[in-house]
Amino acid sequence: MQQIASSSSSTAPTASAPLWRCACSIAYECVLLFGVYWIAGYLYLTLTRQTFPLASPHTHYFAAYIAVTFAIYFGYFWSHGGQTVAMKAWDVRLETADGRRLSWARAMARYAISWGAAVLVAAILTWGLQQLADPAARSVVALLFPLVLGCIVTAAFLQARLGRSGQFLHDQWLGLRLVSAPPKPKPAKAVASESN
Repeated sequence: MQQIASSSSSTAPTASAPLWRCACSIAYECVLLFGVYWIAGYLYLTLTRQTFPLASPHTHYFAAYIAVTFAIYFGYFWSHGGQTVAMKAWDVRLETADGRRLSWARAMARYAISWGAAVLVAAILTWGLQQLADPAARSVVALLFPLVLGCIVTAAFLQARLGRSGQFLHDQWLGLRLVSAPPKPKPAKAVASESN
């Protein structure tokens, strides 16, 4: 166990990743997820021979398919090195509290708690706002979903910023942490061969 922890960090203990880097990583992740969504959506539409707007049962199937696709994306990267492409770009790594890699089950639990809970709460709040609105304005109120979701994510960042550990609540519950992960230096032999 000592060897695993020391191999994931150089000589000094790993520090918590600054929240500004986590925020930048999330913003970049959204850009990358658009590509994942587009490719997955294209495959779904091609295989089911559907077009937009989707027929009634297919809207639910498509939403579930996208949720599973994102779960596989995050689960794979978090359990294989602790970094998605965006996290690598911003030098952020996800690991257990004792410095080890995540298991697939823990990665899925983090995905379900972090994204699932935020989307579920935003959907419930938006639905509640729709029930309070005039029936003619309910479709317009549904457009508030991204704003409500943004408020929930902002609240999570505030909790992490004001908390003693500097970590998100869902990571604390699961015994995980986001740490700074600067790129590993290249071996001297590789650097010398590149300069020639």
